[in-house]
Amino acid sequence: PAQLSTIVNEKLQEKDPVAYAFMEALTLTEEQLNDLESVISEEGDPLRGARRWVRDNHNVWEPWAEAAQNAQEP
Repeated sequence: PAQLSTIVNEKLQEKDPVAYAFMEALTLTEEQLNDLESVISEEGDPLRGARRWVRDNHNVWEPWAEAAQNAQEP
């Protein structure tokens, strides 16, 4: 099975809690990761592929954005 890991600076949580919350929430199943790779390959350009995947997969990435929004200071 595929495994996606994030590596961040040990002080990221302190320096940028929003980015840290986003990275902490970021998860992809093997199927989602394979789909992302496939879309990028189909588009022939990583940025266009990623944009298309994001457009078509709101249910996957919205929790990541929500986690980041929740980490913002009021």
